[in-house]
Amino acid sequence: VVTCYSYEWALVNYINYQIGPRDIVTWRTDYLNDARGQRTGFKTRYYEFDLSYTHWVGDVIELRPELRFEHSRDVDAYDNPSLTPGRGRNSQAMIAADAILHF
Repeated sequence: VVTCYSYEWALVNYINYQIGPRDIVTWRTDYLNDARGQRTGFKTRYYEFDLSYTHWVGDVIELRPELRFEHSRDVDAYDNPSLTPGRGRNSQAMIAADAILHF
Protein backbone atom coordinates (compact mmCIF):
# COMPACT_ATOMS: atom_id res chain seq x y z
CA VAL A 1 0.00 0.00 0.00
CA VAL A 2 1.45 3.34 -1.05
CA THR A 3 -0.77 5.43 1.21
CA CYS A 4 -2.93 4.70 4.20
CA TYR A 5 -4.99 6.49 6.79
CA SER A 6 -4.14 5.81 10.40
CA TYR A 7 -6.23 7.33 13.15
CA GLU A 8 -5.00 7.32 16.70
CA TRP A 9 -4.71 9.74 19.59
CA ALA A 10 -3.30 9.64 23.09
CA LEU A 11 -3.26 11.44 26.43
CA VAL A 12 -0.39 11.24 28.92
CA ASN A 13 -0.29 12.66 32.44
CA TYR A 14 2.76 12.84 34.72
CA ILE A 15 2.72 13.75 38.38
CA ASN A 16 6.24 14.12 39.79
CA TYR A 17 7.11 14.56 43.44
CA GLN A 18 10.64 15.29 44.56
CA ILE A 19 11.25 13.53 47.88
CA GLY A 20 14.90 14.53 48.20
CA PRO A 21 17.65 16.35 46.30
CA ARG A 22 18.37 13.23 44.18
CA ASP A 23 15.09 11.29 44.43
CA ILE A 24 11.81 11.65 42.50
CA VAL A 25 8.61 9.58 42.53
CA THR A 26 6.48 9.67 39.37
CA TRP A 27 2.87 8.60 38.76
CA ARG A 28 2.02 8.33 35.07
CA THR A 29 -1.36 7.66 33.47
CA ASP A 30 -1.72 7.03 29.76
CA TYR A 31 -4.57 6.51 27.30
CA LEU A 32 -4.13 5.47 23.65
CA ASN A 33 -6.92 4.96 21.12
CA ASP A 34 -5.50 2.97 18.21
CA ALA A 35 -8.74 3.20 16.21
CA ARG A 36 -7.48 1.25 13.19
CA GLY A 37 -4.80 -0.94 14.80
CA GLN A 38 -2.09 0.66 12.66
CA ARG A 39 0.27 1.50 15.54
CA THR A 40 -0.03 -1.51 17.83
CA GLY A 41 -1.47 -4.24 15.61
CA PHE A 42 -4.76 -4.32 17.53
CA LYS A 43 -7.79 -2.08 17.02
CA THR A 44 -8.45 -1.16 20.63
CA ARG A 45 -8.06 1.42 23.37
CA TYR A 46 -5.22 1.09 25.87
CA TYR A 47 -4.86 2.31 29.47
CA GLU A 48 -1.60 2.42 31.39
CA PHE A 49 -0.73 3.21 35.00
CA ASP A 50 2.90 3.52 36.01
CA LEU A 51 4.64 4.19 39.32
CA SER A 52 8.35 4.87 39.10
CA TYR A 53 11.18 6.06 41.27
CA THR A 54 14.21 7.99 40.00
CA HIS A 55 17.50 8.20 41.88
CA TRP A 56 20.46 10.21 40.63
CA VAL A 57 23.94 8.82 41.37
CA GLY A 58 26.11 11.89 41.01
CA ASP A 59 25.33 14.03 37.96
CA VAL A 60 25.74 11.31 35.35
CA ILE A 61 23.81 8.15 36.31
CA GLU A 62 20.04 7.97 36.70
CA LEU A 63 18.53 4.74 38.11
CA ARG A 64 14.82 4.22 37.45
CA PRO A 65 12.81 1.17 38.62
CA GLU A 66 9.11 1.10 37.78
CA LEU A 67 5.85 -0.82 38.22
CA ARG A 68 3.43 -0.69 35.29
CA PHE A 69 -0.06 -1.99 34.58
CA GLU A 70 -1.41 -1.96 31.01
CA HIS A 71 -4.91 -2.85 29.82
CA SER A 72 -6.36 -3.23 26.32
CA ARG A 73 -10.04 -2.36 26.43
CA ASP A 74 -11.59 -4.17 23.46
CA VAL A 75 -9.40 -7.15 22.45
CA ASP A 76 -6.90 -9.60 23.96
CA ALA A 77 -3.77 -7.74 22.88
CA TYR A 78 -1.24 -9.42 25.20
CA ASP A 79 0.37 -12.89 25.32
CA ASN A 80 0.42 -13.02 21.50
CA PRO A 81 -3.12 -14.32 20.86
CA SER A 82 -2.36 -14.89 17.15
CA LEU A 83 0.00 -17.72 18.14
CA THR A 84 -2.21 -19.10 20.91
CA PRO A 85 -5.86 -18.46 19.88
CA GLY A 86 -8.23 -18.01 22.80
CA ARG A 87 -5.39 -17.61 25.29
CA GLY A 88 -4.69 -13.89 24.98
CA ARG A 89 -5.05 -11.44 27.83
CA ASN A 90 -6.51 -7.95 28.15
CA SER A 91 -3.98 -6.87 30.77
CA GLN A 92 -0.39 -7.21 31.77
CA ALA A 93 1.74 -6.06 34.69
CA MET A 94 5.42 -5.30 34.41
CA ILE A 95 8.33 -4.65 36.74
CA ALA A 96 11.24 -2.98 34.97
CA ALA A 97 14.30 -0.87 35.62
CA ASP A 98 16.73 1.12 33.57
CA ALA A 99 19.94 3.02 34.04
CA ILE A 100 20.46 6.22 32.06
CA LEU A 101 23.95 7.59 31.50
CA HIS A 102 24.05 11.30 30.71
CA PHE A 103 27.08 12.43 28.73
